[in-house]
Amino acid sequence: MTWTLTNFGEFPDYEHKPRIAIADDLLITRTDMALKLYRMVREGGEVSESMSDIVRRFLHRARIKPFSGLGFVILSDGMLNVARWDSSNPCVLKNDLWEYTPVGECFERRKLSVSKEGAFCAWELGIVAHEKDAWLRYLASKRCERDKIHYLSDRFSGSLLPGVRE
Repeated sequence: MTWTLTNFGEFPDYEHKPRIAIADDLLITRTDMALKLYRMVREGGEVSESMSDIVRRFLHRARIKPFSGLGFVILSDGMLNVARWDSSNPCVLKNDLWEYTPVGECFERRKLSVSKEGAFCAWELGIVAHEKDAWLRYLASKRCERDKIHYLSDRFSGSLLPGVRE
């Protein structure tokens, strides 16, 4: 049997634009979560700091299951991904995904299904890879207060292109 790859991996409408990660401030919510906030932007583009403030306000009010209470948030152009490490199985990352549109001092949002839309885009996986390594270091520690602070301060900023780290 002969086969060809001609029909695989064809994306005529996709324009490849590299992304960068910007580590933002730590976010402590009313629902007992400490989350690292990342803005993911296209090179030459931006997700404004004011959008970060809007997201902070949303996460303070939102009823999101905290699981272990530790994790990270990825804010990108039109998407908000809230990832928390599981409490019963600490090697599992659980996330909620929203699509958003900025409207003045707030934003309209629509919760998406991770099983339908996907958990992370390929660019976000660069941030997830850093967070996975930081989390495994935390799990290997004594997990005392000092170790939690170290995990929460271990953030990544820079290019999300493979092999390019600033």
